[in-house]
Amino acid sequence: MATDSSSISGFLSNDQYRNRVIQRAREQMPFFIEVVDENNHTVPVKFGNDTVVGIQLLINPTSLSQNLSKMVNRQQTMSAWVEEHWGEELDTVTLNGNSASFILGGTNVRDITLEKVFSSDSFRYRAYLDAAAGVPDSVVPFNPGKTGLTVQDRRYTASYDELRRLIAIMSNMCQYDDLGLVTQRNFIQFVYDYAGWRGYIESLDTIEDAAIPYRYTYVLTFKAERTLYSFRQKNAR
Repeated sequence: MATDSSSISGFLSNDQYRNRVIQRAREQMPFFIEVVDENNHTVPVKFGNDTVVGIQLLINPTSLSQNLSKMVNRQQTMSAWVEEHWGEELDTVTLNGNSASFILGGTNVRDITLEKVFSSDSFRYRAYLDAAAGVPDSVVPFNPGKTGLTVQDRRYTASYDELRRLIAIMSNMCQYDDLGLVTQRNFIQFVYDYAGWRGYIESLDTIEDAAIPYRYTYVLTFKAERTLYSFRQKNAR
């Protein structure tokens, strides 16, 4: 789902958070991710034959932790300790969570056709690797009549597609010219309830655990170059 917020400040200062003091369960609060340029304009991201403006996570992260620290340098001289203060480190936001389950059918299935899947670059690339290794092709034709939890056809589910879109957003931090030089630096923007963060994804670790089948777990580390908070405040009386 595309985010329709044009800026962090615009989203966090709307009536819902500023005046009405609405309180909702954490899982009911949307978590938005998008790419913006230096002027805070949304940057569309190419994703196969589609264009991604932004995504709203199907399932919010299980936990969100922040690390806010100062840059302080202390050293001992011959006569005393010298302490230098250099401002603040970049805020670090760590997200831990699970993807949605790999389910075919219902509302959690991609609108996809066999022609589109098997003509995609990812399919051809996989076929080239299999041919080079001398092994049978590992892609099993998608059965459009199948429903329910799946591992074999998980790449056709909405939850698997969401992870690929997140990686596509992570990979579009910069725009390059024909020589590979950076022509424009973009920013990744998170917006969730009381805060918005703008910066870059430092790392994204995905884990496939046999003890938690039909989904991925992930750990995402985000460096915030700008953080804006909007904690709920009741109107003064």
